Amino acid sequence: MLQDISASIKAYGVSQGSKKTVERERLAATEACASKTYVVWSSGKDEKGAEILCSRVASTSRCFCGHPYSMHAKSMKKNKFHCKKKSCKCPRFDYVPMSPEEIGEYWLPRRRGFDLGSWRAKCKCGHSHEDHTADYARRCRKCKCSQYRSAWACVVCNKHGEAHETSWETELERKQDRKSVGNAFMPLAEM
Repeated sequence: MLQDISASIKAYGVSQGSKKTVERERLAATEACASKTYVVWSSGKDEKGAEILCSRVASTSRCFCGHPYSMHAKSMKKNKFHCKKKSCKCPRFDYVPMSPEEIGEYWLPRRRGFDLGSWRAKCKCGHSHEDHTADYARRCRKCKCSQYRSAWACVVCNKHGEAHETSWETELERKQDRKSVGNAFMPLAEM
């Protein structure tokens, strides 16, 4: 797979969105190394028992509620990472993809007039995650959709958003579970 990615990059170059994704991932890894708290969006483990790390979470990463991770309270002891914005009912930070490349829609940014700043991951009802309530119910405010169901799949694992979980681990916990830390946690470290 890594050889295919390398060949594609050589043949077609890296899209702007992909560059931004890698920059965001690098920021997340740098922040994790500095704070010794690793925040990841993953879909469990592969057939060999290794973590399927779909995205590293940075201070600029977007939550389902629409606010960045930096606007969420951080408390490892209580495992509560609720949104600090008073009007927001978000009980816990839940990462949501920030670019079409993260969900395999790599062609969108190349379209004339495409605005990455207004792009949002959609529900099967056709509305964005921000059109749904940020509480655990996640009902749509624009239609009768009873709960957000991703109309997309993760480009890393090919699973829907609901199959993913945002988790927080200390460096020590990751080491004990034989997961990557430090320089090995940097994006593309395995290449």
